[in-house]
Order: sequence, then structure tokens, then C-alpha cells
Amino acid sequence: CIITTEPNRTVAPIHDRMPVIIGPADFETWLKGDVAEAEALLKPAPDNLEVPPHMFLSDTSLLIGEDKKA
Repeated sequence: CIITTEPNRTVAPIHDRMPVIIGPADFETWLKGDVAEAEALLKPAPDNLEVPPHMFLSDTSLLIGEDKKA
């Protein structure tokens, strides 16, 4: 399941939605908090959020399970 929300200013120029990102500090609230506390986490990521390059797959064959045969 992927939950989306409105985009932050960084994403808005390229898409009208973005995934909700629940950080480790909020896992307990998301999993065990009351509904109002969990709903408060459904917000865009900070505009300055940076994703480390290693978080992206550069080889799409890994996504669809293709064998690498030369």
C-alpha cells in the first residue's frame, strides 16, 4: 500500500501527489497511536528532504526480475 498526499514545493512542479514518508521516530505513533495522531503524519515531506543516491535503483531489471544475460 502506498499512501499519497499533496506534493511539497520540490515535487509540485513535476506531479500533483507524492508518497507520505513516515520516519522512524514516528513508527510507534503510526502503528499504535490513536487515529488523530496517525492522521497528523499524513503530510508532505519537508521541501528540503534529500534522498541518498543509493536509494534509487539504476537497473530497472531488478524491479521486474529480468535475468542479466549478455
